[in-house]
Amino acid sequence: MTVTSARPARIARWAVAVVVVVVAVGLGWWAGRVTLSDPVVGAPVGPVVVTSRVVEASVGQALGYNVTVRQPVEVLGTNLLSGVVTSVSPGELGQGGMAYTVAGVPVRVVAGSVPFYRDLGPGARGEDVRQVQQLLADGGYGVAVDGVWGARTTAAVRAWQQDTGVEVTGTVQLGTLVAVPRVPLTVAVGEQVRPGALLAGGEAGVLAHVGEPEFVIAVTEEQAARVPVDASVTATFGEYVWDAVITGSQVRENGVVDLVLAAPGGGVVCGAQCGVLPAAESTTLTGRVQVVPDVTGPAVPVAAVRTDDGGAAYVALPDGGRAPVRVLASGDGLAVVEGLAVGDEFVVLRPAGEG
Repeated sequence: MTVTSARPARIARWAVAVVVVVVAVGLGWWAGRVTLSDPVVGAPVGPVVVTSRVVEASVGQALGYNVTVRQPVEVLGTNLLSGVVTSVSPGELGQGGMAYTVAGVPVRVVAGSVPFYRDLGPGARGEDVRQVQQLLADGGYGVAVDGVWGARTTAAVRAWQQDTGVEVTGTVQLGTLVAVPRVPLTVAVGEQVRPGALLAGGEAGVLAHVGEPEFVIAVTEEQAARVPVDASVTATFGEYVWDAVITGSQVRENGVVDLVLAAPGGGVVCGAQCGVLPAAESTTLTGRVQVVPDVTGPAVPVAAVRTDDGGAAYVALPDGGRAPVRVLASGDGLAVVEGLAVGDEFVVLRPAGEG
């Protein structure tokens, strides 16, 4: 989607405001002179002519709609610790990032495909051991990632525990690590995992999105009829702004129409930034649908565009002449026209009968 700078539009609206003020002041001054001033014998009363100059502006029509992001959320790790929840820290977590703590014991995420299902220590072998070793290697603890728990792995775990401020045991307790498909990953915690809550074990612990998010705009059938099939869309989430296009529609049983969005070049709207979205099944974003594309060019107030007896449009000039124009787009009191150049002077207001 082409994003049009707001600066020309602000300049245009400023110019229109100035014109309105000038017209009001001019008419008020003229009326005051006519009605309140003492007449001067022989002094002619000159006509009031208000002029302005053509500015560059963008005119189009955009409608605001909420964009809904839908994505299934899956429990990646069941809580296996018991005690009072002392902190939670959902959001985007990297390798070894802490999701929550129970009685001060951290529960951390680790990249891996095999769920942690046992206590790990000397003599253990397997993919879960390899995942712990990868965590240590990524942290710079100099351990071989071979899936075999030996003396070097024990020493590395003890050093890691010392650095992270937990009890130094040289082993990994079941329930303190949760395997996630990738890092960094935006995660959430289960509804029962709240500071001060008492956990017994078995509660949903760490949750995250699975699959790609789906971006839709839910509208009525009447609203859907007003949105062009090729309309461009902007979806905003905090500091992130994503361009999108409408690729199709789906009608639900209740009659609500979902306008399906995709990135302009195809693929998911959020692209490589999907990780910033919260780990929720539904997230609402601010949307802007461009139902009439922006047209940028020389602009004048709509009131300055007149028509002659033959229906042709023109703009009056200070010298009494007329500049034929073609209106390309109009909106918000402005008309983008063909036939004038930015900076040209034109007449905004002229006494009746003077063209």
